[in-house]
Amino acid sequence: MEYKVIVCDDDASLAESLAQRIVYASENLSDDNENYRQSKVELALVANSFEEVAGYLVANETTNALYFLDIELNKGIKTGVDLAEFVRSRDPNAQIIFVTAYDKYAPLTYRRRIGAIDYINKELALSRLYAAAKGNSTGSL
Repeated sequence: MEYKVIVCDDDASLAESLAQRIVYASENLSDDNENYRQSKVELALVANSFEEVAGYLVANETTNALYFLDIELNKGIKTGVDLAEFVRSRDPNAQIIFVTAYDKYAPLTYRRRIGAIDYINKELALSRLYAAAKGNSTGSL
C-alpha cells in the first residue's frame, strides 16, 4: 500500500525538518514490522501555506493521505484548522495530525469536528516522533 504524506508549516525550515523526520521514521518503521515493509511512504508535498496545499489537492487526486498541519498558519487569513476542513472536503479519509507548540488551539479542532488523529509538538525529539508513528501517542494532549 502506498501512502502520501503532506506537511504544511508556515516556517519553511520547520516544515523541511519535520518532513525529514517523517521520512526517517517511516524508513525505520519498515525495519521493525513486516506489515510496514509492504507499505510505501511518499513525501508528496512540503508546503508553507493553505494555498499551496489547496492547489496541490485540486491538481492531484489524493486519497487516504497523511497530513501534518501547523494549526497556526501565519501566512494569510486561513488557519491550519481551516486547511484541515478543506483537506477533509477533498480527502474524506485523510489522517490529520496537527503540529503545534500551543495546546490552547486543540479545543478549536474539536468544536469544528476536524477529527484529527493526534497532536505533536514542533520541538518533538526524533525518538518521540518515531514512537508516535508506531502508534504510541506522544502528542500534546
